[in-house]
Amino acid sequence: MVEIYTDGGCRNNPGLGAWAFIVVENGKITHAPSCTNAHTTNNEMELTAICQAIYYAKMFGMIDTTIYTDSQYAVNAINIWYHQWSQQNNLAGKK
Repeated sequence: MVEIYTDGGCRNNPGLGAWAFIVVENGKITHAPSCTNAHTTNNEMELTAICQAIYYAKMFGMIDTTIYTDSQYAVNAINIWYHQWSQQNNLAGKK
């Protein structure tokens, strides 16, 4: 079992932001990447952290993975709004 903890934030909104995640395998931190962005929003950084965590888990074949976030916005975007957007065919700017 792999656990990945994500976070993102921003000073001013929009403004300087950053995202990060840590990978915990068998109780040990095995990877902890982060990145900054000069002009972004807190929600963008929260979602970017999750996307990067998913990409990392897929790249290394981590099938049994749980991703944690403290962002209600990100949870809603992934679990509720994404499905609504895809049904309305509004993903990636399509209308």
